[in-house]
Amino acid sequence: KREKLSLTMVSPAQRAVLAFTLSSIRLCLVSAWVPPAGVSSTSRCRPRFPHNGQQQNQPFDLHSSSSQQQQQRHDFLLSMVVGEHGEENIEETSVVALAVNDLTEQDWELVKAIHSSEEGLENAVAARLSEMHPRLLLTLRTVVESENEDTQKVVLDKNEDKNVELLQAVGGAVKQVLDTRLEGGRNVLQTLLGAGEIRKLDAEIGKASRSGLLDMAFFTVLNMNVRDAAYEDTLGTETEESSNREITASTSRLQILQHIYTRCQEEVEKTVSPGVGLLNKLLRTDVASIRTNQLEHYLGPQTSSITTPDGKVVELKYNEKASQPLVPPTLLVEAIAGAVQQIRTVERAGGTDARTAADLVESCRQVAMEARTALAKVYGTNSTELLAFQDELQPIFRPDSAKSIYIQGN
Repeated sequence: KREKLSLTMVSPAQRAVLAFTLSSIRLCLVSAWVPPAGVSSTSRCRPRFPHNGQQQNQPFDLHSSSSQQQQQRHDFLLSMVVGEHGEENIEETSVVALAVNDLTEQDWELVKAIHSSEEGLENAVAARLSEMHPRLLLTLRTVVESENEDTQKVVLDKNEDKNVELLQAVGGAVKQVLDTRLEGGRNVLQTLLGAGEIRKLDAEIGKASRSGLLDMAFFTVLNMNVRDAAYEDTLGTETEESSNREITASTSRLQILQHIYTRCQEEVEKTVSPGVGLLNKLLRTDVASIRTNQLEHYLGPQTSSITTPDGKVVELKYNEKASQPLVPPTLLVEAIAGAVQQIRTVERAGGTDARTAADLVESCRQVAMEARTALAKVYGTNSTELLAFQDELQPIFRPDSAKSIYIQGN
């Protein structure tokens, strides 16, 4: 039982890290299907473990048809209509109709192109999945979930009814593609767990990274296994007197999974832009002093001298390129901007609630504040680097319009 590999959705807080880094990592293919949830605004974005077996603010589950999750989606769609059409029209409109009407012309063109492709639905979906907006992905899921519901409750004309059939076909193919990728993620994790030795494990992780197997599906499976191991560890603590052997086994499994998680994150960070990699590193670091050291190391200019153990200072050969920061502040700003924009996009598409989105944006804002402090220490409070950094952050966290992409998303 302890060796099982779960195939359920991503853990709430870890999704916070992935949600806004995956677009650059090219792992965002299932982001709209497994949105973030349950992240505290004062906490760092790292894997959270449920206490006493309870999980709060569960994300929407691709495979789940529970009434609670359907009601969440239903309430969100209705809340979008209230402001535009008034309460008198809500009772006459179904969730499917609302979802269909929310699609843009570009969404419909993409759906029709996929449906008419000669390659077959699943091949066409796999090829163009990265082009799908979270709005479209969530609409496809809503239509697929409602396929077996009472069609008399759906208020659609004949043309819209044909459109729903089109969406059901494409949505079914999307679900099948994502299920296949989750199974692939399970197989990768099983390979890593079977490595048996730490050096071989690290080699397998590097191999998987080079092969592009450390994708969203893999992290989905990995995080659910981490959560499962942590829960077993909690149960083991409660039965410490009766079974010390089970405690040791559970703890060992948790430690192995945590090591795999850390190493995989490090490998993924090597493949993304420096700004996105630094943002991800900061969000998964707990200790504030370590984050400060990381910011000063990556954002500040590289040292031109070293001090030997006996106190002598050795000047290094001057190299203009080597003196530049490892991560220019501008790249960190771009990573933060992309993070906030993606969070708002998923929120507007119905992938998460407003409170969770606000907490995620607050996590990004905390990183920006700590980066500003580090720049002030390294370059000075009146330096051009600091002033430029502040100006670039201004439209992200203090937009001048309610229609800003940092409020409305893309």
